[in-house]
Amino acid sequence: MKTKYSYNPPWFRRWYAVFVGCCLTVTAMAQVPTHYAEQPIVSKAGVYPTYNEVKEVHVNINANKSALEVEDLQRRKDNQPYRFAVSGAVDIDAADGEKYISSGGEVWKLKITSKEATSLSLIFDEFELPEHAVMYLYNEERTMLMGPITATANNKEGTFGTDVIQGSSVIIEYYDPYGSIEQAGFHISKIAHGYRGLEGMNQEKEYGDSDDCNNDIRCAVGGPWCVEARAVSLILLNDGTEWCTGTMLNNTAEDLTPFFLTADHCLGGNNTWQFRFHYKNPTCGATAYAGTYWTFNNSILRANSADTDFALLELTGYDPFNNWHRLAGLQYAGWNRGAAAPANGIGIHHPNGDVMKISFEWHLATSAGWPFTPANSHWDVDFDDGTVEHGSSGSPLFDQNHRVVGQLHGTQDPGFTGDNYCESHDSRYGRFDQSWTGEGTAATRLSNWLDAGGTGAMTTNAISPLIIYHNREENGAEHYTATNNMELAGNVGGYPVMPPPPFPQFWWWPINGEPFEVLPGADVIYQAGTEVSIQPGVHIQAGSDFHAFVSPVNCGDGLDYGYSVLESMPEGGESTYSELEKENVSTTINEAMPNGIVSIYPNPNAGQFTIALNGLEEAATVDVMNMLGATVYTKGNVRNAALQVNISNQPKGVYFVKVTSNGKVFTEKIVHQ
Repeated sequence: MKTKYSYNPPWFRRWYAVFVGCCLTVTAMAQVPTHYAEQPIVSKAGVYPTYNEVKEVHVNINANKSALEVEDLQRRKDNQPYRFAVSGAVDIDAADGEKYISSGGEVWKLKITSKEATSLSLIFDEFELPEHAVMYLYNEERTMLMGPITATANNKEGTFGTDVIQGSSVIIEYYDPYGSIEQAGFHISKIAHGYRGLEGMNQEKEYGDSDDCNNDIRCAVGGPWCVEARAVSLILLNDGTEWCTGTMLNNTAEDLTPFFLTADHCLGGNNTWQFRFHYKNPTCGATAYAGTYWTFNNSILRANSADTDFALLELTGYDPFNNWHRLAGLQYAGWNRGAAAPANGIGIHHPNGDVMKISFEWHLATSAGWPFTPANSHWDVDFDDGTVEHGSSGSPLFDQNHRVVGQLHGTQDPGFTGDNYCESHDSRYGRFDQSWTGEGTAATRLSNWLDAGGTGAMTTNAISPLIIYHNREENGAEHYTATNNMELAGNVGGYPVMPPPPFPQFWWWPINGEPFEVLPGADVIYQAGTEVSIQPGVHIQAGSDFHAFVSPVNCGDGLDYGYSVLESMPEGGESTYSELEKENVSTTINEAMPNGIVSIYPNPNAGQFTIALNGLEEAATVDVMNMLGATVYTKGNVRNAALQVNISNQPKGVYFVKVTSNGKVFTEKIVHQ
């Protein structure tokens, strides 16, 4: 039996049917977290401690840095992908490492070193891990760790590409509690040798390797764009030597096909690309990267055209119906294929392979061309705040309604020297509406893929896969959110089978076949924008406080698989938990307040803003909370009026406005800057 509340839109019923069918089989696809920290996160003895010196292989890759930097300056001017490494052929397999006997299984280790490299990434042309085996890679400083890599990374091509590991050495560890390294079967055929700093590793500047005028998306200016940020990815291409950017796109069927938009000039070997999502600063103003992002491997080219410099891929390494993959919490951006110029232009991108940045154009974009392309095939955007750089290629241009209207081709500023992008103010994006019709064939236009059913829709909105919380044990005070749909369930599978101890848990994941327990003393809130469904296996014990409700979700650091703690949430609504095990359980189910009743302006603001209320059935309570959930302003018994709010004495940043009236709730994020 299932307890469900809120409406079920038609697209969700179709989607859920696909989900049920899909869960009957699990496709092995690579999804691997990479962890950074300022201090070592691996002991000197390794992930699986052994106290012998690790066997080392030295490789020699020709990297003439001076000559490469001269080439790179011209590559910038020619709008070619950002290059940071060169690859070389190697011949490395299990025989090059050394085996150790560890408690509970066999450990195999190997250290690979390329002199003077700033980073290393490995290309496997043979790769197959047994079901219970696990692999990790980390740098010599032990501050960067890729893994766990499990059998879910196996694919029919038998290939695998690692993340870019900082430094001149990378250590590989393989552990199997039931077998030996000989059962793994892998071979490294290429290594990418980094010859310059990248991706937040370069400390020559304040942070990262992008120009100083860029805006960190983790700061207040990026707050209203956090949904879109979860759709944007840094792309590692060309044997792990170059960067571009792109974004996941929704389609009119809203069936969660992982279509991905980038630039045509980034193409080449895209079947082995890596897609790095959530590569963002840990906090606004951070001077070193520490955090976790998710990497997916491989894609299929669906359509492309040089006329508007677009390429549409389908990610083959990401499955939105796979429970393990859902842990990444990705979004699918909406789009607008109308021909009207966007009133504002917002670019989200990874300049020079750096952490995610955001740029703003507050004026109307204009139509423009590009050499050897049709007239008016591009949008000309002169950013008022921020810029784009080498490595931003393929990144999305969003309009004022948060929908994609183009992808970055490059700069056409005649005065640009290829050095400081903060001096370049003429960015060109291939127009989405022109790419829609392309050159008239399925292989050269977007329409066949993003509107396969021929609906004629002009726009789509952002969506996300069903957010699933499975096999959990709740014993604290936590608030979990999902922008669209959420499911709570126990006794389910669909996650990698992890080895028994001493397998280290660098990342939390559910355990197959366990119940979902809400323990006495827990104070748990689950909030979804469209639907919360509760499946069998959920047990809410006496003495717990359990709330679940549907209300528009304004994203933040707590979006989807993260959480944030709020001091108070809306009360009221009808409890429908008759089929759950419960005693003294408090449930909350609220409807969203209809559109048009509440409006907030200006936003962003300097701490002073107006909340306009119109058409309230009963008096409302207005609360303003900071990102930690602390209430900084509250006012009750508010009738239809224009309420003036002043929080200018509060620190600059992101705040939440909540208006509650007659069992209905309105929430919106504001930026105090």
